[in-house]
Amino acid sequence: MIRVNHYQDARYDLDYGASDALSILLRFDQASTGLFNRTVAYQLADETATRAKIIEVFTALQLVAPEDVLVIYLAGHGVIIGNEWYWLPVEATFTADGVPRTGISATMVRDLLSRVGPERVFVMIDSCNSGGSVDPLATSMDRRVLRSVGRDTGVSILAAAPPDQSAAELPRLGHGAFTYVVLEGLNQEG
Repeated sequence: MIRVNHYQDARYDLDYGASDALSILLRFDQASTGLFNRTVAYQLADETATRAKIIEVFTALQLVAPEDVLVIYLAGHGVIIGNEWYWLPVEATFTADGVPRTGISATMVRDLLSRVGPERVFVMIDSCNSGGSVDPLATSMDRRVLRSVGRDTGVSILAAAPPDQSAAELPRLGHGAFTYVVLEGLNQEG
């Protein structure tokens, strides 16, 4: 779980990234009881959600066993610059030339995901323009399939918004709209 509510540039602070991420984590932890032997959660939040630390965690995931399932949840700002989608860590510079230097591109996430240990990866992105990440991330599925032909492998992606739209935070829900809908879906019986 990686989320940013409070950016170094406070003009871009969000309201529900923290509660959204914690709600998703708790719900997945509850849902996994009886399905998995154990759940291990890596959490990067606000000041620890730096570009370097995120890359470090993805690198550490290379050691996770292939039969494990990896769920990645990103909550924070996302933006498209040129033809590339970027997720913005806590120290991001919110300018057209700063985002490519300080953000984490979908291409970078794809390359990091192609090297993680688990063969099954589920990525949820609660950020604006997150649909712009789907095509680059989907190619990591192609790499994983080539790595392990004949096995049930792949990357599934659930994005909050199309490439040209914002992801809403709704005070009356106490969550971002995307996370609210995901939580409602996870709460449904069978």
